[in-house]
Amino acid sequence: MGLIGVAASIGLSQVLYTLESRAIHATVESDVGERHLLLQERLQRSWELLDSIAALFEVTEDAVDAEAFRAFCDPILGQNPYISAVGWDPIVTRAERAAYEAAARRDSPADYEITERDPGGGLRRAVDRDEYVPVRFIAPYASNEDAHGYDIGSEARRLAAIERARRTGHPTITERIRLVQEQGGQFGYLALRPRYRADAPIDTESERRRHCLGFVVGVFRVGEILETSLAHFKAAAIDVYLFDTSAREGEQLLHGLRTGPAPAVPATLRVADLRSASGYFYEETLEQGGREWTMAFVPTDTYVAELRTWAPVLALLAGLLITGLLAAYIAVVTDRAARIRDAAEEERLLARRLEQSQKLESLGMLAGGIAHDFNNLLVGILGGTDLALHKLPADHPSTPHLETVKRSAEQAAALTREMLAYAGKGSIEVQTLRASTLVTEMAQLLESSVSKNATLRYAFSIEPAWIRGDATQLRQVVMNLITNASDALGEETGRISLRTGTVDADAGYLAETILSDDLLPGPYSYIEVADTGAGMDDATRDRMFEPFFTTKFQGRGLGLAATLGIVRGHGGTLRVDAVAGRGTTVRVLLPQSLAPAATEAASDRPDAWHGHGSVLVIDDDERVRTVASAMLRDLGFKVLTGSDGAEGIEVFRAHRDTIDIVLMDMTMPGLSGVETFQRIRCLAPDARVVFSSGYNEEELEASLDSEEVTGFLRKPYTAEDLRSRLQAALAPGRPVA
Repeated sequence: MGLIGVAASIGLSQVLYTLESRAIHATVESDVGERHLLLQERLQRSWELLDSIAALFEVTEDAVDAEAFRAFCDPILGQNPYISAVGWDPIVTRAERAAYEAAARRDSPADYEITERDPGGGLRRAVDRDEYVPVRFIAPYASNEDAHGYDIGSEARRLAAIERARRTGHPTITERIRLVQEQGGQFGYLALRPRYRADAPIDTESERRRHCLGFVVGVFRVGEILETSLAHFKAAAIDVYLFDTSAREGEQLLHGLRTGPAPAVPATLRVADLRSASGYFYEETLEQGGREWTMAFVPTDTYVAELRTWAPVLALLAGLLITGLLAAYIAVVTDRAARIRDAAEEERLLARRLEQSQKLESLGMLAGGIAHDFNNLLVGILGGTDLALHKLPADHPSTPHLETVKRSAEQAAALTREMLAYAGKGSIEVQTLRASTLVTEMAQLLESSVSKNATLRYAFSIEPAWIRGDATQLRQVVMNLITNASDALGEETGRISLRTGTVDADAGYLAETILSDDLLPGPYSYIEVADTGAGMDDATRDRMFEPFFTTKFQGRGLGLAATLGIVRGHGGTLRVDAVAGRGTTVRVLLPQSLAPAATEAASDRPDAWHGHGSVLVIDDDERVRTVASAMLRDLGFKVLTGSDGAEGIEVFRAHRDTIDIVLMDMTMPGLSGVETFQRIRCLAPDARVVFSSGYNEEELEASLDSEEVTGFLRKPYTAEDLRSRLQAALAPGRPVA
């Protein structure tokens, strides 16, 4: 009997030891997964920053000098200290070298020249060859002077990455290298993002080579990016190693990060050496710029010992309580493993949401800035066209052409409103829409841009499918779906089917959609786009709505991500049916709406009202001042103008007794619209002021009480818009504020 008790105690001890080992593995895997995710996010962020620098050249049409480059990049580097430097390295031919060096010296040191390393490791003037890839701009300049002018194509490892980027057209990184500016023993690498001539074809390798202008380059010290990514984990005794498994044997180690006092990591260390030397070994793979990296994790004995308990030893001493102890410990270990898994999953989801938020925030800032400037241009185009149409008879030969320009400007204005909505500075206009009308309008607009091999087919339900939403945003949804269907056909002949209708969706049907949470069963209107293209596998379908995910050679993967956001904002969902080789069907489901009530047509009397007196126009854009002045004179007003807030105040001070109303831009250099308004009210508390802006009225209300402002006019506007706003603002009996 004693032997049976001993045997039972030993057996229980072994079971507990095994369960504890599994719990230790789960704990380590959770820590390892978090480290891997953080480094992956940091590397992804570095590519996004290189994309933003490339966008600087595209937006400015390459009108960038060294000072502008550093002014743009220095704040980025300040917020991301793990990046050692960023640069612009153009491709320069033998014939262009002399002119290039002379041009570079105008905003660089007078001794700027294209350099390379000599056999002793120093720098010398680069020898004569067919092509160079020199460092033209670099930030920060301090501590990187030696790299300025260095031909990265003069060294074999850098040249291999350059050739791979030109051959494939994809962002590429080098294998481990010694940086030109490196003072210690740390390895580094370059991240190369190719740039091409605007609108040039880059479908083939020869086209990519011919049209490649150069590379936006990120310079990274591997140790710094690894240490900054994992800085708050230093207390946990897990050694971390980063390998480039695409490199040659013996040259794969990029960096080793060991905790506590430990010997230096040999540069020839291999993943296999760690795998065979440790009982606890974990590895994760990273795909970076065409190379495969491996993160290896080795918990130290101290780390493992802290996770061990006395449970197995106590089990040997508790032979009579073997059953109770076993059950209790299993419950504890199971609960602990579940909590570890739940915590890891929650952290993963939080990190993913943060990454998407940062991407969309960057996109929104860029979109908002472009839309604001574009609205000022559209005031000139739309306003000037509207003035010309009012002055010409309806049967004039130029009238149809001007109407075409006006419609195009109005469509561009709708696009800028959408960009402002993405930037958080626009407003949506909800109305009742007929789904079939929405689809037909967009399909006809896109017929010239879809694949020539595609046949569009329409299948609309007899009963109209009504929806409530913003027409501009829903047109964007239809455009994105039709464009993706066309891309799926490629060069093959196929069919794109467009359907609308209604469906009574129950809980089971909604559970199979993308956004099934919080949706109630009931009637939905749908818009469906189906193609007979290549279809998708499960992995692609699971990621198709992720921001920046794309299977196309060109594009940034924002179309379907924007589609998902718009549908979510309208309280709807999407259903995707796709099989590789059999096509794809995407159905957008939106809450069904009642048909709109019939309304009485408004009378068209654009010239029924004329004003009198004087209007002061304050706007920093000359085009806006010119067009607004012409509109106001046509309405019977005398016009005074100010090119900014300060000049506007002086003009108002000199003519306050004769000025009936002020039309003023919200966003101006120097004094803003709000500050100018406040100073004008100090001079004349009863002054009428109408604000004009491409942003929404809510932004004005956030700065001033709505009762203080006489009116708001959104850019771009027509003569009728201006007439209507001034008529309301100057109506008899209307209070000044």
